[in-house]
Amino acid sequence: MTEKILIVDDDADVRAVLAATLRPIFRIVEAADGATALDLIAHEQPRLLLLDVSMPGLGGLEVLRKARARAIHPCLS
Repeated sequence: MTEKILIVDDDADVRAVLAATLRPIFRIVEAADGATALDLIAHEQPRLLLLDVSMPGLGGLEVLRKARARAIHPCLS
C-alpha cells in the first residue's frame, strides 16, 4: 500500500512542485490552508504531514497542535 502525504501550503506553486516530486512514490492530498488541513487529517488520515509554518489563519505549527489536541491521527499521539 502506498503511503499518503498531506501537503499544506498557501502557495499553490509550492504545493504543485512538492506534489509532482512525491506523486510517483506516494499518494498526495493537498490543502491550501490550516482549516482544510485539519479536516483532511481527520478524514484522509495521512501518514506524513508537510506543513507550511507561516500561513494566513492557522499556520503549520498551530495545525499540528490542534491535530494533536484532537487526537485525530494515531501518528500524532
